[in-house]
Amino acid sequence: MHKLNVLIVEDDASTALCLEEFVRQAGHEVCGIADSGEKARAAAQELRPDLVFMDMHLKDGVTGVISTRNIVRELRIPVIIISSTDDEAELKEIQKSRAFGFIQKPVSYDEVRVNLDICARHIPAFRALIKNQTLNKNIFDNAAVGIYICHLDGYYIACNNAFAHMLGYATPQELLRTVVSVDEQVYGGEGPRASFLTAIRAGQSLCNQEAQIYGKDCDRIWVSEHLVPYHDADNVLQGYEGVVININGQKRAEAEKDLALTLMNCTMDAVKDWIVVTDFAGNIIFSNKSFQSGAPDAALAGVLRLETAREQPVAFPMAFMRSETMVLDTEGRDLFAILEEKLEATSPEYYIGLRCRLAEYPNYLYAQITAYTSPDGGKIGAVFVLHQYQCDR
Repeated sequence: MHKLNVLIVEDDASTALCLEEFVRQAGHEVCGIADSGEKARAAAQELRPDLVFMDMHLKDGVTGVISTRNIVRELRIPVIIISSTDDEAELKEIQKSRAFGFIQKPVSYDEVRVNLDICARHIPAFRALIKNQTLNKNIFDNAAVGIYICHLDGYYIACNNAFAHMLGYATPQELLRTVVSVDEQVYGGEGPRASFLTAIRAGQSLCNQEAQIYGKDCDRIWVSEHLVPYHDADNVLQGYEGVVININGQKRAEAEKDLALTLMNCTMDAVKDWIVVTDFAGNIIFSNKSFQSGAPDAALAGVLRLETAREQPVAFPMAFMRSETMVLDTEGRDLFAILEEKLEATSPEYYIGLRCRLAEYPNYLYAQITAYTSPDGGKIGAVFVLHQYQCDR
């Protein structure tokens, strides 16, 4: 049987001596005696006993329940509470204290011996469990993404370093101590927590929940959250666990992209010539205001139908752009099929210039046509700059 080192926390000297004698008779050792909550915590941290016998009422006014919670939570040392109480409320507090066991005063040798024997058998398994919990805590603390546990009542139960740093706090302890209302301090009073709680209470998980939260210095942070229900050891719903990714960079890039598109659209709309972007089937992807206000209804229906001039359309060079003079033979072939063939085989700065007409439109048009490329560089359509002119047929 495993021999235990026991710390006795008892403010009555005679009871402490009695416990010490019982421990030794049972074949175990007493490594220290303390009479207050503060001394108990210091002794447990220094001596690292295998087990603590904890009196319910201590010298400095700290209850055995509070001292037990602190030692179990912070030092992972099992505690047996010793008390003469028969008060139902106190007994319920003892049950919730995470104590390893309970001995009723007056203390008997048999009770002490049996509890020590039980602890000696179970403490190795308890230590293995603590080792696994420590490993999991290390993974939790050192994860690259933010992780937290939030109570249904709106306060954080736990969080890791990444989440604390994301919100501008030096340590998780500082965040847990400072943030007393998640609704007000993190979501600014208008956050999505109400909808979160509705889903969590229904047993649902939530993915990719984008929200704007507030850090320690009231700086705004865009995040994406993945949430799952969190239950205690009795499978009672307590709150939810959240995995958080900072998406400030993504939101900034989206805003910059939207601004760039807005500026591009404004620029295109300011040009008097018609500007149209199509795929190689002639379907319109984009057009500027000049085209939308001046083109015939057939073109505005969504497909750009070009008719070639009576003579063969001829590509013509411009002095300030690279091109070549060529003849496009369109007889019997769709003009867009020809454009796809020509543009696919040329460099990005190449363009085709030709004279053409829009279906149901009286005037001729000069069309300067370049390739429309996707972000990966593939040519997926054509960009038309159409300039109107009148001439004799």
